[in-house]
Amino acid sequence: MKYISKRYVILEEDEEIIFGKLYKARDLQDDILVFIQLIRDDKYINEKFLPNLIDESMTLSQINSNNIAKILDLGTHYTENERCYYIVNEYFAGIELRKVIKGNYMDLNSIVKITRKILRALDTSYKNKLYHGSLTEDNIFVDENYNVKIYDYGITQANKGINIRKDNSIGFLSPHQININYTDKESDFFTLGVILFDSIFKKMPFGIGKNEKDMLKLIDRGIDWNTVAINNENIALVNIVKKTY
Repeated sequence: MKYISKRYVILEEDEEIIFGKLYKARDLQDDILVFIQLIRDDKYINEKFLPNLIDESMTLSQINSNNIAKILDLGTHYTENERCYYIVNEYFAGIELRKVIKGNYMDLNSIVKITRKILRALDTSYKNKLYHGSLTEDNIFVDENYNVKIYDYGITQANKGINIRKDNSIGFLSPHQININYTDKESDFFTLGVILFDSIFKKMPFGIGKNEKDMLKLIDRGIDWNTVAINNENIALVNIVKKTY
């Protein structure tokens, strides 16, 4: 078992902790389940990241949304080789949207249900002057009734709009996030378009580049709509995807 801050014990077994991954854990002090993740303090992290994130967590605590996860605790954690930050979120009994998509648990009706709840969360956050900036299929959790809980709110905003580049996140970043490290509401809608495309067709719209330069080239090349099956059933969703790019 791996312990964080002598208070949290990670309940999932990985040989090594994957930075940015949401792990199911137990809060030994309050005896509750939580999600915890470690963020590496690297070149992408602003020096005021932690105090900024404390401020963002206070804003999140005041938002009344069933679809936005609250931050419960924050702190600094040291491994043998480096410093990192830990973020503790409320627990939600669901699985990552990526697993839902790859497991073929989604028909078009389910995609619509999930997308509506994501949009509802985004709308609520925008009304509270928050964007997400780091949406992926791994920080959107879905339960068996297709209820949704979105994690990682506040991280990009606390980092002065610079996405921290979690593992496998490059395929979800908007061009201006990759090119000039600028994040705004449009970044979230671009990412939602990527997620929606993958939900419908079970493939990433632009692919995933090996690096940022390669990813920009793939986005510039655009989507080859001739390679996917568009029909009367999914055309309405496809038209939504087209509006996000």
